[in-house]
Amino acid sequence: MRKISLGSLTFGIVALIVAIGAATFAVQRHTAQKLAELERHNRLAEQERREVRALAVDDLHRECEEMQAKAKASRNLDDIGLGLEILSYEWNVTSAINGTLEQDSIRDVSVQLQGKLTPEIKLRVMAEAARRIEAAQKIYDAAHTR
Repeated sequence: MRKISLGSLTFGIVALIVAIGAATFAVQRHTAQKLAELERHNRLAEQERREVRALAVDDLHRECEEMQAKAKASRNLDDIGLGLEILSYEWNVTSAINGTLEQDSIRDVSVQLQGKLTPEIKLRVMAEAARRIEAAQKIYDAAHTR
């Protein structure tokens, strides 16, 4: 049987510890890189969602301004009520696009302006918001593809 010297055993243990440390460091570095990449992707995706929502709200605001201008130009007394309906519609759809319909619909000003929103109205508002977000996403995608 061969005797192993204490020096070579110590060297072997130290080499093993260094190898384990290097492997651990490499795994930690790779994990940190993947995490940074994931965080970057999430930031970009959230930025895109904000830009798409802003585009949808801008489009809605422009359409509502046009409807308000037509209502004012008609000088019909019935259109005064239409103006409030347009304002309420814009407010609700904007809240739905921004994901704040539930909170916004129970505020005092909202309830005074239009009353409490029924589940059916909320469903229609959410569908309209989804349609507008989908249209804005298509516009955004077309503008950002090369």
